[in-house]
Amino acid sequence: MTAIHSPAALLPAPASSDPVAVVSISGGKDSTATALLAIERYGRQRVRLVMADTGHENPITMDYVRNYLPDALGLPIEIIQADFIEDFARKRRYIEAQWEAKGVPAERVLRALDLLHPTGIPFLDLCMMKGRFPSRRAQFCTEFLKRLPLDKHMIGLARRLGAPLESSQGRP
Repeated sequence: MTAIHSPAALLPAPASSDPVAVVSISGGKDSTATALLAIERYGRQRVRLVMADTGHENPITMDYVRNYLPDALGLPIEIIQADFIEDFARKRRYIEAQWEAKGVPAERVLRALDLLHPTGIPFLDLCMMKGRFPSRRAQFCTEFLKRLPLDKHMIGLARRLGAPLESSQGRP
Protein backbone atom coordinates (compact mmCIF):
# COMPACT_ATOMS: atom_id res chain seq x y z
CA MET A 1 0.00 0.00 0.00
CA THR A 2 1.28 3.41 -0.90
CA ALA A 3 0.06 6.64 0.70
CA ILE A 4 -0.34 9.07 -2.17
CA HIS A 5 -1.71 12.07 -0.34
CA SER A 6 -1.41 12.04 3.45
CA PRO A 7 -2.37 15.32 5.14
CA ALA A 8 -4.16 13.33 7.86
CA ALA A 9 -0.81 12.91 9.59
CA LEU A 10 -1.07 16.60 10.53
CA LEU A 11 -4.13 16.03 12.73
CA PRO A 12 -3.47 15.78 16.47
CA ALA A 13 -3.90 12.31 17.92
CA PRO A 14 -6.98 11.87 20.10
CA ALA A 15 -6.70 10.59 23.64
CA SER A 16 -5.86 6.89 23.39
CA SER A 17 -9.11 5.79 25.05
CA ASP A 18 -11.29 7.74 22.61
CA PRO A 19 -12.37 5.71 19.57
CA VAL A 20 -11.51 7.17 16.17
CA ALA A 21 -13.99 6.80 13.32
CA VAL A 22 -12.37 5.90 10.00
CA VAL A 23 -14.58 6.51 6.98
CA SER A 24 -13.82 5.14 3.54
CA ILE A 25 -14.50 7.91 1.02
CA SER A 26 -15.43 7.13 -2.58
CA GLY A 27 -16.51 10.57 -3.67
CA GLY A 28 -20.15 9.51 -3.78
CA LYS A 29 -23.17 10.60 -1.77
CA ASP A 30 -23.22 7.56 0.55
CA SER A 31 -19.64 7.90 1.78
CA THR A 32 -20.08 11.68 2.10
CA ALA A 33 -23.21 11.14 4.21
CA THR A 34 -21.31 8.60 6.34
CA ALA A 35 -18.50 11.11 6.86
CA LEU A 36 -20.99 13.77 7.94
CA LEU A 37 -22.61 11.37 10.42
CA ALA A 38 -19.20 10.39 11.82
CA ILE A 39 -18.22 14.05 12.24
CA GLU A 40 -21.52 14.74 13.99
CA ARG A 41 -21.14 11.72 16.30
CA TYR A 42 -17.39 11.80 17.05
CA GLY A 43 -16.31 15.36 16.27
CA ARG A 44 -13.68 16.32 13.70
CA GLN A 45 -10.75 15.52 16.02
CA ARG A 46 -11.82 11.86 16.17
CA VAL A 47 -12.59 11.24 12.48
CA ARG A 48 -10.18 10.12 9.77
CA LEU A 49 -11.15 10.00 6.10
CA VAL A 50 -9.40 7.70 3.64
CA MET A 51 -9.87 6.85 -0.03
CA ALA A 52 -8.49 3.77 -1.77
CA ASP A 53 -7.57 4.97 -5.28
CA THR A 54 -7.64 2.17 -7.87
CA GLY A 55 -5.69 4.26 -10.36
CA HIS A 56 -8.75 3.92 -12.60
CA GLU A 57 -10.96 6.53 -10.93
CA ASN A 58 -12.66 9.23 -12.96
CA PRO A 59 -10.48 12.39 -12.96
CA ILE A 60 -13.53 14.44 -11.95
CA THR A 61 -14.02 12.20 -8.90
CA MET A 62 -10.34 12.51 -7.94
CA ASP A 63 -10.46 16.30 -8.29
CA TYR A 64 -13.60 16.36 -6.11
CA VAL A 65 -11.98 14.15 -3.43
CA ARG A 66 -8.67 16.00 -3.46
CA ASN A 67 -9.82 19.59 -3.79
CA TYR A 68 -13.48 20.10 -2.87
CA LEU A 69 -14.47 17.48 -0.28
CA PRO A 70 -11.71 18.15 2.30
CA ASP A 71 -12.73 21.82 2.48
CA ALA A 72 -16.44 20.98 2.52
CA LEU A 73 -16.01 18.45 5.35
CA GLY A 74 -13.31 20.37 7.19
CA LEU A 75 -11.00 17.33 7.24
CA PRO A 76 -8.16 16.04 5.09
CA ILE A 77 -8.66 12.87 3.06
CA GLU A 78 -5.78 10.41 2.98
CA ILE A 79 -5.53 8.74 -0.43
CA ILE A 80 -3.94 5.29 -0.52
CA GLN A 81 -3.23 2.82 -3.32
CA ALA A 82 -2.58 -0.90 -3.46
CA ASP A 83 1.04 -1.77 -4.21
CA PHE A 84 1.87 -4.88 -6.20
CA ILE A 85 5.68 -4.52 -6.36
CA GLU A 86 6.28 -7.59 -4.16
CA ASP A 87 3.74 -9.62 -6.16
CA PHE A 88 5.52 -8.77 -9.41
CA ALA A 89 8.88 -9.72 -7.92
CA ARG A 90 7.50 -13.04 -6.67
CA LYS A 91 5.91 -13.83 -10.05
CA ARG A 92 9.13 -12.92 -11.89
CA ARG A 93 11.13 -15.25 -9.63
CA TYR A 94 8.67 -18.06 -10.33
CA ILE A 95 8.86 -17.51 -14.10
CA GLU A 96 12.66 -17.45 -14.01
CA ALA A 97 12.88 -20.61 -11.91
CA GLN A 98 10.01 -22.72 -13.25
CA TRP A 99 8.87 -21.95 -16.78
CA GLU A 100 11.76 -23.40 -18.77
CA ALA A 101 11.69 -26.53 -16.60
CA LYS A 102 8.01 -26.87 -17.51
CA GLY A 103 8.77 -26.70 -21.22
CA VAL A 104 8.13 -23.02 -21.93
CA PRO A 105 10.48 -21.86 -24.71
CA ALA A 106 13.33 -19.62 -23.51
CA GLU A 107 12.31 -16.75 -25.80
CA ARG A 108 8.82 -16.78 -24.30
CA VAL A 109 10.28 -16.71 -20.78
CA LEU A 110 12.44 -13.72 -21.71
CA ARG A 111 9.46 -11.95 -23.31
CA ALA A 112 7.33 -12.53 -20.19
CA LEU A 113 10.08 -11.20 -17.93
CA ASP A 114 10.51 -8.18 -20.21
CA LEU A 115 6.80 -7.31 -19.95
CA LEU A 116 6.14 -8.18 -16.31
CA HIS A 117 6.85 -4.93 -14.47
CA PRO A 118 4.51 -2.83 -12.32
CA THR A 119 3.01 0.23 -14.00
CA GLY A 120 2.14 2.08 -10.80
CA ILE A 121 -1.54 1.97 -11.79
CA PRO A 122 -3.08 -0.44 -9.26
CA PHE A 123 -5.99 -1.57 -11.49
CA LEU A 124 -3.70 -2.38 -14.42
CA ASP A 125 -1.09 -4.01 -12.18
CA LEU A 126 -3.75 -6.23 -10.60
CA CYS A 127 -5.03 -7.26 -14.03
CA MET A 128 -1.48 -8.13 -15.07
CA MET A 129 -0.98 -10.19 -11.91
CA LYS A 130 -4.28 -12.02 -12.44
CA GLY A 131 -3.67 -12.45 -16.17
CA ARG A 132 -7.13 -11.10 -16.99
CA PHE A 133 -9.54 -8.24 -16.55
CA PRO A 134 -12.32 -8.58 -13.97
CA SER A 135 -15.75 -9.77 -15.04
CA ARG A 136 -19.02 -10.80 -13.42
CA ARG A 137 -17.55 -14.31 -13.04
CA ALA A 138 -14.12 -13.14 -11.85
CA GLN A 139 -14.64 -10.28 -9.42
CA PHE A 140 -11.45 -9.33 -7.63
CA CYS A 141 -11.08 -5.55 -7.78
CA THR A 142 -12.87 -4.62 -4.56
CA GLU A 143 -10.91 -7.10 -2.48
CA PHE A 144 -7.44 -6.25 -3.81
CA LEU A 145 -7.84 -2.53 -4.65
CA LYS A 146 -10.15 -1.36 -1.86
CA ARG A 147 -10.70 -3.76 1.06
CA LEU A 148 -7.17 -5.10 1.61
CA PRO A 149 -5.41 -1.71 1.28
CA LEU A 150 -7.99 -0.13 3.61
CA ASP A 151 -7.56 -2.96 6.14
CA LYS A 152 -3.77 -2.54 6.05
CA HIS A 153 -4.18 1.23 6.45
CA MET A 154 -6.49 0.72 9.45
CA ILE A 155 -3.97 -1.55 11.18
CA GLY A 156 -1.22 1.02 10.69
CA LEU A 157 -3.47 3.85 11.85
CA ALA A 158 -4.47 1.97 15.00
CA ARG A 159 -0.79 1.41 15.82
CA ARG A 160 0.13 5.06 15.16
CA LEU A 161 -2.76 6.52 17.15
CA GLY A 162 -2.84 3.92 19.90
CA ALA A 163 -6.61 4.34 19.92
CA PRO A 164 -9.51 2.00 19.15
CA LEU A 165 -10.94 2.46 15.65
CA GLU A 166 -14.45 2.25 14.32
CA SER A 167 -14.74 1.88 10.55
CA SER A 168 -17.31 2.30 7.84
CA GLN A 169 -16.61 0.95 4.38
CA GLY A 170 -20.23 0.91 3.31
CA ARG A 171 -23.47 2.81 3.42
CA PRO A 172 -24.47 4.72 6.60
